[in-house]
Amino acid sequence: AANLPVGSHIKVEFKSPHSDEPVRVRGKVRNRSVYLYGVEFLSDKFEDRQQLARLSAQFRSLPTA
Repeated sequence: AANLPVGSHIKVEFKSPHSDEPVRVRGKVRNRSVYLYGVEFLSDKFEDRQQLARLSAQFRSLPTA
């Protein structure tokens, strides 16, 4: 558990369901409800944005329980 105020700059690491290589991105906390956070991902690199788009597509393709 973390107590992050809105506006905090953070680093987030995701584990891809199809790769052992983690995806690391910078972000900024935009909203919060207790310990649920809305994060804006910050990247000025094209490669980082592509990697996030691929990861997002992978997560959307996972079966839901």
